Amino acid sequence: MFLILGSVKAQEITVREAEVKKINSDYFLSASFDIQLSEALEVALRKGVTLNFVLDFELGNRRWYSLFLWNVPVVKYSQAYGLSFNALTRNYRLTYGGLHQSFENLNDALAVLGKVGRPRVIGEHHLKLGRKYLAQLRMYLDKSRLPKPFQIDAIGSSDWSLSSNWYFWQVIK
Repeated sequence: MFLILGSVKAQEITVREAEVKKINSDYFLSASFDIQLSEALEVALRKGVTLNFVLDFELGNRRWYSLFLWNVPVVKYSQAYGLSFNALTRNYRLTYGGLHQSFENLNDALAVLGKVGRPRVIGEHHLKLGRKYLAQLRMYLDKSRLPKPFQIDAIGSSDWSLSSNWYFWQVIK
């Protein structure tokens, strides 16, 4: 009988918290994620492959007469992030929109990627007073933006599947 000891690093994205806060007349999203990459994703990153992540947020009206199976979307918000490694400077780079930030190690880059810094997602005109809305949020690795040879590898490999489950909560105006 043999006993093999080792550590396997699980890849996953977990939503720690999420909320929509009203500031003046607009609503802003605040969320935090724990992000852990698989060994295959870390190796690809160090070899120059940019990992593209997408944050999806939706706010919808709950329809009681459809048993809440078909909610009407009121607002949809999506933000793309790119995580890359520069072998020359040995820094990780996180880009979102027209902004970028450099980090000395991967853990710091993943920590910042996991913090959603209050984008405006809802205007007050979208919501009606006294109504309850269902908010949902997720983050995932966008495999369609990988280089073509990696997309083929990603099809059948769980090492390249990285996504959070949808996180739901209620928003009341």
